[in-house]
Amino acid sequence: MANRSDARMQSTYMTKVALAQSIMGFVMLMGKGFVPKDEKEEPFRIIDDTPVYHSGSNIFPYELPASETKLTKWGSFQHPFLMMGMPDCGGIVKIYISYSENGNYLLWIKGKLDEWINGEGDYVQGLLAWTPKKKGDTLVKAGYRLFYALVCEMDHIKEDEEYSTIYEDPDDWSIEWEATPNCNMVFSALRNTTYSSKKALEKHIEDAPAFLKECIRKRAHD
Repeated sequence: MANRSDARMQSTYMTKVALAQSIMGFVMLMGKGFVPKDEKEEPFRIIDDTPVYHSGSNIFPYELPASETKLTKWGSFQHPFLMMGMPDCGGIVKIYISYSENGNYLLWIKGKLDEWINGEGDYVQGLLAWTPKKKGDTLVKAGYRLFYALVCEMDHIKEDEEYSTIYEDPDDWSIEWEATPNCNMVFSALRNTTYSSKKALEKHIEDAPAFLKECIRKRAHD
């Protein structure tokens, strides 16, 4: 029984490492574990004319909400190489949004490496990004700019870059990454993406927020 418990703890720890390195933008410091790679006061990005802060670059300036804070599921995606290695290990990343008393929307992730290669483990949760509420905002609307920040960090997109240079070939991601429609919209705004026709492209963006539509069109390929 002890061996099984130890194996589960090890599997969960490996998920924590994978999320810290691949999604959250953390670095490992001896004696401190995983910490943000920066502690800037300015926002990580201005997205849809609104500041967005990221856990890898900013320190959350308020008391963290209690663990029982109500989270609303926003989306999910399958990351094919959440932990790179020989072989790579994929995993599921679930996206949740909450609203805090200090007037911010918060994006949380819950992730787990694929059990077929990493073994049985638990989901690991973390606060990833936050953004102030603006007029007309909702959990869904705020989620788009928060997830946009997640992809910018995950794909190593610099502030002066419009899209991910890692995925210049549309086939590099569209086949392997399984995502809910809202996550897919953001991916296709930041990654070159192939569509079967112009009609298919317009169908894809009909429910997209205005700030994403032109980005998606720029990244579209036939």
